[in-house]
Amino acid sequence: AGLDIAKDNARTVLTWGRTMPNEDVFQPNIKEVQGWMSTQEDYEIQHRQILECLIENNIELLYADYTGVGKPVIDRLTHAVGEHVEIVPYNFSQPSKSDMWFALQEDIRTGRLIIPGNKNVRQTDDFVNFEQQMKGLLKSYKGSYLVASAEAGEHDDYCDSIGLFVLAGNSDVQEDIAEEGFNPFFDG
Repeated sequence: AGLDIAKDNARTVLTWGRTMPNEDVFQPNIKEVQGWMSTQEDYEIQHRQILECLIENNIELLYADYTGVGKPVIDRLTHAVGEHVEIVPYNFSQPSKSDMWFALQEDIRTGRLIIPGNKNVRQTDDFVNFEQQMKGLLKSYKGSYLVASAEAGEHDDYCDSIGLFVLAGNSDVQEDIAEEGFNPFFDG
C-alpha cells in the first residue's frame, strides 16, 4: 500500500493492492490496485480509518509519506500496527520523489501497473478523483530529476499515493531463503 498524508485542504489517500511476480524475474513485480481510501477528516479520525483499512485488507507493507504532518501520523501508525504491518517511512525530497515518479512512469509504460476500470469502479468518487488528478499531473525536469506536480489550485494526493504503492510493490517482502549446496572454495 501507499499512503499520502494530507495537509491543509487536501485529502489523505491510501492506495492498496496486490503484487504478482513478473515472468521476467529480473523485472519488478506486476502491481494491481484493489482500492482507495480517501479522507479529509481530522487526524484522530484518519488514524482509525487507516488502521481499519490496513486490517480489513490484510496489508503487509506500507510505504508512507513521512514529510511534514506525515511524521507524527506515521509514527503513531507504526506504534499501533508495526508488529503486523511493515511501515516504510518515505521522506519526500526532490531526489526521492524523482525516484518515485520514474518508478511509476516505468510501471505505466511497461504495463506492470494494473488499475481496474470496470463500470462500477469508474463510477466511484475515488476513481473519478484519481483519474482527474493523474490527467492533470504536469511532468517536467529539474536537471536529472523528474518532477511531477499538480496544476495550480489542483491536488496530487492520489498520484503521490499510487507512486508510494508502486515503490511498495517493487520492494522485496519475501523471507530470505538460504540454500545450501556444494561450494568448491570451502571443500576439504
